[in-house]
Amino acid sequence: MATLNEVFSGLSVKRRYEVWFLRMGLADGSGAWWFRYLLMNPGRGGCAGNPRGMPVQVWATWFPAGGKPQNFIQGFPLEGLDISRRGQSPFRFRMGENSIEEDSCRGSLNVDGHAIAWNLRYRSTFAVTLSNKGWIGFSRTPHSDGCFSGQITMDGRSFAGEPLGFGVQGHNC
Repeated sequence: MATLNEVFSGLSVKRRYEVWFLRMGLADGSGAWWFRYLLMNPGRGGCAGNPRGMPVQVWATWFPAGGKPQNFIQGFPLEGLDISRRGQSPFRFRMGENSIEEDSCRGSLNVDGHAIAWNLRYRSTFAVTLSNKGWIGFSRTPHSDGCFSGQITMDGRSFAGEPLGFGVQGHNC
């Protein structure tokens, strides 16, 4: 069965990023989260000279209601990446404790003295390709009306629910 999350880029490509992400507003109104799993310029090892320019990156951004966003990025080398083959279904992107698959994602980051972990499941009834320019790029939302369940912790604070929040899971290149 085809999925809008299928890997598009080969690991030898030198100038391309591909990202799988989810954006979710919490059901209790306390804020929103954005998690990203990024593959960047894998054929040349990311962006040389930039300490946060590793070829595999996992991002977590917390947007507290009425507060300043907090962004956490951890980079990884290409070695250790377990990713489904180009065009293969089911989709998977795994790096250590971080993964995103067709209907779930999890992660664990320790960045600048902060500990963030998540284990989420999602479901939706609507998927769409917003744009598709082939090798130039595309924007897809495999889960356009996502309902998210599970748990997120940040520095000991826990966000949990069934549902936890609502949003989208997307895939851009």
